[in-house]
Amino acid sequence: MKKPKKSRQPVKERPKFTGVLNQPIVESAFCKEVVEIYGPSATSEDADKRLLDLRIAKIPMLLDHYGIKGDDDGLWAKLSYALACDFVPGFQLARSRGRPSKPWWEDEILFDKIHDIAKEPG
Repeated sequence: MKKPKKSRQPVKERPKFTGVLNQPIVESAFCKEVVEIYGPSATSEDADKRLLDLRIAKIPMLLDHYGIKGDDDGLWAKLSYALACDFVPGFQLARSRGRPSKPWWEDEILFDKIHDIAKEPG
C-alpha cells in the first residue's frame, strides 16, 4: 500500500495588509450606502457599480503595498505576479512536512571547523 503524500507547508506567511486594505467592505453598511446614493429604488446594477468603485479606489493602495509605482510599465503584470506569489499555491515555494532536512550550510560549517582544527599547530 502506498504511503499518503505529505502535505506541503508554505515557506512564507501571507502578507499583512494595513489600513483600508485590511478592512473588508461590510455588506450591511454597503447596502445602506447604495440606498443613500441611488435611493430606495436602487438596483443590483447600482450596487455592482458602487462595489466596483470602492474596489477600484483601493487599487493604488494595493500597488503601493507591493512597491509598484502607478506609472510602471507592466504594472498589471507585476501586480498579478505579486498576488499570485502570495496566494496561488503553484507559485509558492513549499517545504515538505515531517522531519526537517538538515540545512546544507551545516555541512559547510562542520567542514570549515574540521579544516580549522587540522590547521592548528600541535
